[in-house]
This record gives sequence, structure tokens and C-alpha cells, in this order.
Amino acid sequence: MKLSSTWLVIVGVFSLGGDSIPYQRAQVNTTMSGTPCQRWDSSTPHWHHAEYGGLDGNLCRSDKNNPCPWCYTSDPDLRYDYCFDCCEYRNKD
Repeated sequence: MKLSSTWLVIVGVFSLGGDSIPYQRAQVNTTMSGTPCQRWDSSTPHWHHAEYGGLDGNLCRSDKNNPCPWCYTSDPDLRYDYCFDCCEYRNKD
């Protein structure tokens, strides 16, 4: 599994199909490709639903619909991207 070099301390764990993966909420704010994440309280360059209201900063997040940490990107041509590769876990079924 390829992890960002900004991962310093594991502060939480999330589950993908029964497997737990360490998820660092405090430091990861770039995608796997190195693109900075868009702030959650901003709707530019990508508009998003108010359901993400209340989140601050531009940290990667996971949610009930997609447990692999992701973010809207600051690149106008790339709406969202993943913060690390979860494919090996998503394809275990």
C-alpha cells in the first residue's frame, strides 16, 4: 500500500470490507498524485453539497459511501481524487 509521506501518527482506523486500514486525519491534505485538496468550506473550484458543511480545512476524508479517504481537489480539471490507494482492499470481495 502506498502511503503519503505526510503520515506521521495514526489517530484513527477505518474499515473496508472487514479489513482495517490506518487513516491519518490530521496531516493528509494532498491526493496520491500530489494535488492539494480543496477546502471543505469552499465551493471553488468544485461546488459540492451542503452535506459536507461543518468540515474545516482541506484534509482528506472518508464517508459511509466511500470509505477510502478522498477530497475535492484544487485542480479545476480534476473534481476529486483519492489520498492513497485503496484498490487492493476494495477488490477483495
